[in-house]
Amino acid sequence: MKFGAKIEKFIFPDYIWAMYLNYIPALKAILSEKGKKAVILSHKNPDGDAIGASLGWKSYLSLKGWDVETIMPNNFPKFLSWIPGCDAIQFADEMGETSFVEKLQEADLIFCLDFNSLNRILFGEQLKFFKDKVVMIDHHQLPEDFAALPFSKPEACATAELIIELIQELENGELLLDKDGATALYVGLLTDSGSFRFPSTSAETFRSAAALIDKGADNAEIYRNIYDTSSQERLQLLAHTLHNCTTFYKDKGAALMMLSKKDMYKFNFQKGDAEGFVNYPLSVENIRLSALFKEDEGIVKISLRSKGDLAVNEISMKHFQGGGHTNAAGGKVDGGLKEAKELFEKVLNEL
Repeated sequence: MKFGAKIEKFIFPDYIWAMYLNYIPALKAILSEKGKKAVILSHKNPDGDAIGASLGWKSYLSLKGWDVETIMPNNFPKFLSWIPGCDAIQFADEMGETSFVEKLQEADLIFCLDFNSLNRILFGEQLKFFKDKVVMIDHHQLPEDFAALPFSKPEACATAELIIELIQELENGELLLDKDGATALYVGLLTDSGSFRFPSTSAETFRSAAALIDKGADNAEIYRNIYDTSSQERLQLLAHTLHNCTTFYKDKGAALMMLSKKDMYKFNFQKGDAEGFVNYPLSVENIRLSALFKEDEGIVKISLRSKGDLAVNEISMKHFQGGGHTNAAGGKVDGGLKEAKELFEKVLNEL
């Protein structure tokens, strides 16, 4: 089913969140048609917000009478696998491109959550053929023009926050969710806000969290499930990295952590084990920029965090083939840790 004609009159040439109220009637009309099929997509290496927002939105659509499938490009860390509904998530790298495209063809609507660039998903170029039924809901900067109906709000702390606001607008102020959906969305809020301490955390974030708790989300249990389930090896890897593999550039207000494949092997590294490592150096007085470089096959994966108005997304876009938010960004460097460190030091000198 094609919805392009239904929503065309609501589309504006720029992505201004203030205009989103104009899109609500179109989406509301579409979602009132029960028995339709939806596919929810999110980005590679899905994090708490990608999974939480996707499963929370699935909960809402299911309650509206829609048949919903959730597809991620690849699997996610074990510490997120407890989230209700995770066992039904499908993975594009396992199903292959042909099956992935068939899912898109069968869907009446395709929801793209927590990403705004097609290179953030697997087989992303295929989405260009389905633009008239694509809805994007995202909080990253500089969105690409691949969705017929875009909901983009970079100042939001998480896509999960946008989902909550969107549901309330669609349901005249009500938050139509079951307990599982509320739990998933709380995960998104908690993780992408840095446990509600990042600058993007607003009064609206706390109102959203309270609304989810009212719907049954157990905030204490969710925190324990995410942050208090480390393996002994992960804790030892953190200690090793902080003690032996972290360089402080005090005159620059910066720190660099480096994880080699050798060290990861030594401590039985599992996907997600380095989650949050990059934040630790920011607890040191006068350190405003922290970087984590993780060695991979032929590249070095990069995580950047900052305090205040130091925009690491701009640094990442300019130097590290990436992007993100003002205080949290990612990227990569082609080559090994030695080349990546040299580039980082060059960037520091420029800053």
